[in-house]
Amino acid sequence: MRFFQWEVFGFFFVFFLGALLHTVYEWSDGNPIVGASTSVNESIWEHLTMVFLPGVVLLVLEVIFCKEIRIPTLILGKTLGTYIMRSTILEGFYLYTLFIHH
Repeated sequence: MRFFQWEVFGFFFVFFLGALLHTVYEWSDGNPIVGASTSVNESIWEHLTMVFLPGVVLLVLEVIFCKEIRIPTLILGKTLGTYIMRSTILEGFYLYTLFIHH
C-alpha cells in the first residue's frame, strides 16, 4: 500500500478502534488491566486514550509496512498528529460546555 492509502486507512482505523475502546472496559467486567489502556469512565481525560492507543498501534504498523517514509519523519508526523487529535478533543469538549452545556 502507498503512504496516502495508509493515511486514509489510518483515519478510519483510529476512529473505529477508538470507538471500540470506549466500551471494552465494560465488556471486560471492569478488568483493571484493560482499564489501564481504555476509557474507564466518561471523563474527557479518559477519552484522550481513545485516540492515543490506536495512534500508537497505527505508527507501529506503518513503521513495519510503509518503507517509503523515513522512520524519524514518520514518528514526528504521528507525534504531531496525536497532539492535534488530543487537542481537538479537549478544545471541542470545552467549547461545547462553554457555549451549549449550561
